Amino acid sequence: MKKNIFLLLFMSSMFVAPSAFGKLSREQTTKLLSAAWKTPPESMDIVYFVSQQDYTIDEQELRQRYKKIVEEMYGPLQSQTSNEKERRDQTVELNVQRILREQQVGRKVRFHVRYDDKGQQRLDKVEATPSRILLKGSDKEKFVAGKPLDPNTPYEYSIIDTIDNSGGFRRFELYHLNKTVQKREYNSSTSFSKFEGARFMMMPGGPSTILKIKTGDRHKEGGWDPNDIKIDRLCSDSLEGILVSIEPDKNNPDFKVKIEINICDKNQNPYLNNILICDKNDYSRVYSHEGIILETGQVITKETRSDFDSQGFPHHIVTIEYENTAKIKCLKTYEIESVQINNPIPDEIFDFNPPLNYKIITQE
Repeated sequence: MKKNIFLLLFMSSMFVAPSAFGKLSREQTTKLLSAAWKTPPESMDIVYFVSQQDYTIDEQELRQRYKKIVEEMYGPLQSQTSNEKERRDQTVELNVQRILREQQVGRKVRFHVRYDDKGQQRLDKVEATPSRILLKGSDKEKFVAGKPLDPNTPYEYSIIDTIDNSGGFRRFELYHLNKTVQKREYNSSTSFSKFEGARFMMMPGGPSTILKIKTGDRHKEGGWDPNDIKIDRLCSDSLEGILVSIEPDKNNPDFKVKIEINICDKNQNPYLNNILICDKNDYSRVYSHEGIILETGQVITKETRSDFDSQGFPHHIVTIEYENTAKIKCLKTYEIESVQINNPIPDEIFDFNPPLNYKIITQE
């Protein structure tokens, strides 16, 4: 994979002259595909806050979701006593009311994510709660004050994943308020994916995946390897299913470029446009991204990144998802408190050593 990218980099020295709009020079192609195939950091330690506002939440869907979660935690409903059934119903109702309240005022979560190059990762999480009335209309109705969130607020939920020698991995989910642990064994690592964090210093997943699919070949492990013939066609604007153009950003032409990646139908007519504003020298340093349905002009997703540090990591990110009606579906704001990349992480961070009073539940 890297061999092909570096070959393109070598060849770009012979094609440094700017290409016509709608076609790519070798230098542009190299930067573009280097960004698409950029390797995530081998290790990361990141602490960040997420403020989220959901605008379209269906109450019935929420109830079904939490009924399923409760059943996974406590077992089939048929095996429960009447008191246990009541507690289950209350748990569902409390969570539904919380989410509906958060839809009105938003929610804020603090994460601490760590992973290393040995297949170990850990996520710690605590969530602020808005003030609300619990079990409204019942004889157990009561008012609960909101819980604020700051860097000293203890984490309430943790996940620890470790890949084992057999090709699977183990997951421990710790619920610190309830003092319970769910233990799961996975026979395959296909369900294993790194927690969110590294993506903010990468090209967004949509455009990156499109470029890999269109200019690469699928390999047995499920990923993609660059194909030189397809890359040449991309450069010459003759690759089926995709059209790419790169030009200086009109607002900051000396330092930024505007990249348009159009997905096309079988007749090479574009129907989905991805617009990225990137660093002129490093296309994986993305300042903004929009996904647009060309037939209607509707924006379906938008992301902005700013306040980059010396590692190339943005400390302020805003993502917006839109409904088909162009109304905002979800708005997320990420504030990075601290981040360290490719530094050693002690193995004991990933050790499973819950307090003695935690109840361990093994999930099949």
